[in-house]
Amino acid sequence: MSSVKVTIIGAGSVVFSLGLVKDLCLTEGLKGSMVHFMDINEERLDVVYRLAQRYAEDLGSDLKFARTLDRAESLQDADFVINTATVTHNEYFAKRRRELAAQYGYFYGHTGMPEYHNLQLMLDVAKDVEVIAPEAWILQAGNPVFEGTTLMGRETDVKVCGLCHGHYGYRGVARTIGLDPDKVTWQAPGLNHNIWLTHFYYEGQDAYPILDQWIDDNIEQYWVDHKDTGVSAQWSPAAIHQYKLYGLFPIGDTPRTGGWWYHTDLETRAGLMLDATAIDNQLVAIWSLPRNSKPAALAEVEPRVVALEQAAAAMVTAPGLDSTPLPDLPPIPPLPGTALPDTAPGPAKAARPEADQA
Repeated sequence: MSSVKVTIIGAGSVVFSLGLVKDLCLTEGLKGSMVHFMDINEERLDVVYRLAQRYAEDLGSDLKFARTLDRAESLQDADFVINTATVTHNEYFAKRRRELAAQYGYFYGHTGMPEYHNLQLMLDVAKDVEVIAPEAWILQAGNPVFEGTTLMGRETDVKVCGLCHGHYGYRGVARTIGLDPDKVTWQAPGLNHNIWLTHFYYEGQDAYPILDQWIDDNIEQYWVDHKDTGVSAQWSPAAIHQYKLYGLFPIGDTPRTGGWWYHTDLETRAGLMLDATAIDNQLVAIWSLPRNSKPAALAEVEPRVVALEQAAAAMVTAPGLDSTPLPDLPPIPPLPGTALPDTAPGPAKAARPEADQA
């Protein structure tokens, strides 16, 4: 892939920054490219910009970086626009939403609080791209991905694809049960936060029996060991319950939505999710590390955004990737034809063993 300009809208987001910087610097196909960070928070923007420069320097990455508070400036000559920006998912708003919902006896994630401002922001960005960089692809990474991608596809003529990193939760599943993720073939179709591991093979053999055995032997102790730090949704009691109920393992944040019976009250949720509230201070911690320890530290952080090279290659249907730009896909019943599901770009549709090709 030749050098391109990649614009990051909402580049100061704590949620996406660490994985994004890692992906940018480790993506071989982006050599010589320009990465333009844009955010309205100058302090966070500056931290991400300097962190990216230092990490690229330590790795010898041939990337150029720029930063701006002006969205129009960042979009000039862009080939790809990754939109991670959010209005309502910042820490302050999330805290207010949790407290307000809890005050009236509701779990904040299921109060039906609107995403209007996020959707309007996505549409505003798309309209800017339509005028300033009409040939650019928008890669939508901020939530709500499914609704936002569909909205932009209906209301503008931009090229847009929704990206959900949740599909890659299969790698964490594999590692936890003692398998090498690179030897796993898999399929995990679904919509945003509703993803299911339909195919799970290890070195050509069905890996579901290995998963079943691990759950039988280890899950109870796993919950005990992670009680103080919080159990991820991926391994929560809700996830195991969904697996037993539906026969497929839920991936990523899927267990959080589950069914209404997980959220009848906060006590029920706490028992089924076992998640702990914590503030993510990784950005500050990594920035304070000695210079030469930067790559090793970031290598431990799971990417929050899929590799840009895979995403870009998927958009131009590069040889070797089993991927199709979403607007060309047939409609998924009962969704209308103008609904654009988000996807995991790249070779997510793995080759299946002969025994499974009846």
